[in-house]
Formats: sequence, C-alpha cells, structure tokens
Amino acid sequence: MDGIIKITGFATLLFFSVQACASLVLQGTRIIFPSDKKAVGIQLTNYSEQATLTQSWVDEGNLDSTPETTNAPFIVTPPPLLKSRQMTGLNYKYALLATNSLRIKSLYFI
Repeated sequence: MDGIIKITGFATLLFFSVQACASLVLQGTRIIFPSDKKAVGIQLTNYSEQATLTQSWVDEGNLDSTPETTNAPFIVTPPPLLKSRQMTGLNYKYALLATNSLRIKSLYFI
C-alpha cells in the first residue's frame, strides 16, 4: 500500500511539473525614461538557436491590454527581430508619442 502511495505521488508531481525556458532576455528589470529625452535604448539578447521575432508594447499594467488598447505614451519601434545566439544583443529605442503625461512619475510595463 505504501508503494502505491509513493508511485501515485510521484506520478502526480510529474504530471503537474512545468519547465520554462526564456530565449529572449531583456537587460535589467527597469527602464528609466527621463522626461527630457525623446527615446531610450534597451538591450535584448537572444540565447536561442533560432531567430526570434517578438510582439512588444508598453501598457499601464492591465493584463488584458493589447497594442491596440494601450494608452501608454510610448511605442516600441522597430519590432525586435533577433538572430540566433546573438549574445551581444541589439539596442532598441522607445519612441515617445505626443502626450503631456510624462510630467509626473508613472509606471508602465513592457
């Protein structure tokens, strides 16, 4: 009986375990955007064996947000396309849209 419980427990752990691997890594956890700048660069690195194309946008933290529904005053341009195993990364810039909301400190999510 004890063996059945151990086997059942082990099978349950295998069934519910998940492995996650990130091939595209953003350098740092925060990007500071000074109000007097029109763009800032970020570094993206692709650790995968394959090229990676990403869909990215900036939003206010709404989990259901899409590029069409966000009201954040930033856009990501150009869309990041990283060649395989490009360890040096690419420098992408955020372009600032015309808005006056940058006069106060705000938090946005990529």
